[in-house]
Amino acid sequence: MDLNLRDNLIAALTTEDNEVTPVGSFPATCMIELMEKEGVSWPKGHTDAQDMATIAASAYEHVGLESMVLPFDLCFEAEALGCEIALTDHDNSSSTKYCPFTIDDFEATVYEAILDINPDEEKFSNWMRQRRHMLQSMDDN
Repeated sequence: MDLNLRDNLIAALTTEDNEVTPVGSFPATCMIELMEKEGVSWPKGHTDAQDMATIAASAYEHVGLESMVLPFDLCFEAEALGCEIALTDHDNSSSTKYCPFTIDDFEATVYEAILDINPDEEKFSNWMRQRRHMLQSMDDN
């Protein structure tokens, strides 16, 4: 068969015959040792396109992983919604510094959007009640 890594990965993802099982790490592959080898680091690696590409490619170039995932900080959704994010170094995870809305505002918006897609209000309401109970239990501890 003699597939290159790219074609082998595509074959596996499309359920065609492939030579070896592709290896990947999701949601992202960011190893401090690889970043040090490449001379890149956080927080610049979260925002600079060249550094992001270098970090993502290092997993293939040094270890042979056949996949890349960007971005790395896992807060990009919150940032897109207007939150201010604290991008950090190797020892800490990025976090939300400021959020322009409350959880109740967010849940109401999500509730409306989901009901537009799937109007099974009873099922969704039960899920929301369970989630609120879980959050309240966490706050009590």
